[in-house]
Amino acid sequence: MMMAESGIQASDSTNRLRGPGAAPIAALVGAFMVNLGGLMVLPFIPFLLHHRLGMKIGTVGFLVAAALLVQFAGGLPGAALIDRIGLKQSMVLALGIRAVGFLFLLATLDWSWFAAPALLLISAGSALYLPANRAYLVLGAGQHRRALALSMSNSLLNVSALISPVIAAPFIGSHPEALFGSVAAVFTGLALAHLILPDSSRECRQEESSAITNRLTVFPWRTFLGIVPLVNILAYYFYMFQQNYLGIFVATHHSPKVYSLILISATSVVIIVQPLAANRIRALSFSTATLFSFLAFTIGFLVMSMGGLRAVVLGTVIVALGESVIFLRVDLEVLALFPGRPAMAFGIQRLGAGIGAAASSAVGGQIYARVSASGDDKIFWMQVSVQCLVGAAAFAILMRRSSKAARINGGCS
Repeated sequence: MMMAESGIQASDSTNRLRGPGAAPIAALVGAFMVNLGGLMVLPFIPFLLHHRLGMKIGTVGFLVAAALLVQFAGGLPGAALIDRIGLKQSMVLALGIRAVGFLFLLATLDWSWFAAPALLLISAGSALYLPANRAYLVLGAGQHRRALALSMSNSLLNVSALISPVIAAPFIGSHPEALFGSVAAVFTGLALAHLILPDSSRECRQEESSAITNRLTVFPWRTFLGIVPLVNILAYYFYMFQQNYLGIFVATHHSPKVYSLILISATSVVIIVQPLAANRIRALSFSTATLFSFLAFTIGFLVMSMGGLRAVVLGTVIVALGESVIFLRVDLEVLALFPGRPAMAFGIQRLGAGIGAAASSAVGGQIYARVSASGDDKIFWMQVSVQCLVGAAAFAILMRRSSKAARINGGCS
């Protein structure tokens, strides 16, 4: 039906695959499979390197930190490369790089010195693939369906994060070589499958052409240092406190099984709520969305500081509501800052996410160590809640001053 309306004659299944409506679906499936394959392996790497290969924990930490740096900071040079060679070509190249990385990881089981290039290649592939995939998704979806497409992508990524450890757990301890080899084969197959992805529609080609015309010659510092990237950094900074330290907190007061149930409940909120509320989130002003999310973080962490199981579950659900709103709204806002250059938009978004996550890890570690030594780790969540409240108040003041300055400038013109 859709192909007939676009004037393309569908003579076989290949032509149907290349219809304009297939582009967002292909991007969603690709992102899900790539995230699933990566998360089947990467969370277990520190354990494998330290316990099976006998690598010192300090060395493991350095390797993981370097890989994260490449994964997040690499989004910018990755976006510049995407602008030059195109979206489909970038995704194929990225998947090939990741496949080689997982083959190197397989070799690490016999030669530990392969660990560094393996992790760096896997992270470099991620830095190139994710901005290209999300750019391909939003271009294929069109302006009016971007919010829904991005929310569905986020939900699928969360689903893959839930099921990947379940699939990988039986193999990582006894047969890691089978797991690594299988994931490398999956990424090779995905790279070949991406070669037959639907071509861009005329609108997509126009936006890609605009991106090529506006290739990155000077980094847009004024845009990067603006309010939207700053909110992106702060949102990840606040959110990653939960990601990094909730497991330690729950293990201290409850059983590890409880932590799994808490993660499932919080992730399910994002999976369900964000697609259903995508258009309403898009309709919110950026200021309203930011204040709502920062206050949700504030309340959620404050509830978690009560320490009981019900309080922890309720707090994580409240934080998940804030997460559902702010990360989708930031994606849409960053896209608006870079019209015709979605890959650059997502590259900058990922860089900000990396900065916020790294800062949260560093600051959170110091705070948690101090409150744990005092004998009451519940104070940790109270201190995080105060930080979120200060962030919300600072943002509200900044927006008020910006609005006042705009009215003054408008009155003078």
